Amino acid sequence: MTDRNEENLMKEFVTPEIVEQARKKAHRLSLVFRCLTAGTLALFIVLCCLIRTGNAGVLFRVMVFSMIPLGWACIAVYALLLRPARGNAAHLAHLLSGEQHVHEGRFHLSEQSFQIPGSARVRKATLTPADVAPARVLGGDVPSADPPEEIRLNFDDAWTNLAPPENALVRVKTSGTYIIGIEPLESAPAFSPRKRNRWKSFRRAFSLLFPGFVLWAMMVVILGGFVFNQITDTAPRSKITLYADLDGFTRSADLAAELEKAKPDPIRMVQVHPFSYALFGSDALKSADLYIVPASHVEEYRDWFAPLPEAFADEKNVLRLEDVPYGLLLSDPASDVHIAGAWLPYPDEPCYLFFGAASPHREDQLALPVVQALLRLP
Repeated sequence: MTDRNEENLMKEFVTPEIVEQARKKAHRLSLVFRCLTAGTLALFIVLCCLIRTGNAGVLFRVMVFSMIPLGWACIAVYALLLRPARGNAAHLAHLLSGEQHVHEGRFHLSEQSFQIPGSARVRKATLTPADVAPARVLGGDVPSADPPEEIRLNFDDAWTNLAPPENALVRVKTSGTYIIGIEPLESAPAFSPRKRNRWKSFRRAFSLLFPGFVLWAMMVVILGGFVFNQITDTAPRSKITLYADLDGFTRSADLAAELEKAKPDPIRMVQVHPFSYALFGSDALKSADLYIVPASHVEEYRDWFAPLPEAFADEKNVLRLEDVPYGLLLSDPASDVHIAGAWLPYPDEPCYLFFGAASPHREDQLALPVVQALLRLP
């Protein structure tokens, strides 16, 4: 083999400049990831601070449809960009610090790549012997005893498009078992681009990201719902709760926000829910302060109701059970009575408002101002 200036003709993949560039890239991606995660957290905190009774449902949907894609973006940046960049920078620095050798032979590169845990994705490469000089240590004067019959090496998958043609005669620089530089020794094209299987790369990335995407979406819905519920809830003695047994009741948050305008101290909030909100037999339904129930369901829930307070016992159209006033008439198709009809989807039968027998406000009667506000609604 003819002597040639290796430093000028060899295509080197690892140099101090390349290592420094890799470190700077990892640093930039780290800043992007931190800004993205900080922005996601800041948006969640802002949404939590904006929660009110009337907008909780809307803000929860905003939170879900913003936190999920932002979280997916964070996962993708970390898994596909930041972590590989950090691993690549550490990998290149390790190669640069290793003892370097030069070998010559016919180059062969495998089609399959594999991931080294915590390091780079590589392909197996071999150098088949040719009429070449023995291997030697760079900078040394003592040649090795006999050239090896075949040298097995590793070649970074990221450099595949720079690999020489199959069976090309090359000189390679190595650090450990890794090729860090290649020089063609024949007139054949030195660096013929090799096509990479983009479909395999996509499937690999998808399989890596899909579990994280699913777990993040579940966490946003479950944990976000828990946090929102804690913010929009309080102890039973600090709130007035109304449950309505009405099909198609969708304006519960709007009605709660309207009734909160009349809440007395020390009540912090008013909650309005359809019965389906406690579909699984929640004790909160049985201990509610107020109920709106159609006449056909009164007997079904009668044990939950308490007699009307004296302030409402003499009202007109009061429902009496065993000659005791129990319910205030809210809607009656026959007499065209529809109190709060703009808020409540009454069925085609009379509906009544009842006080809860297990209400925490049965004695202090803090629910009375809320009921009076409800009776004034159009």
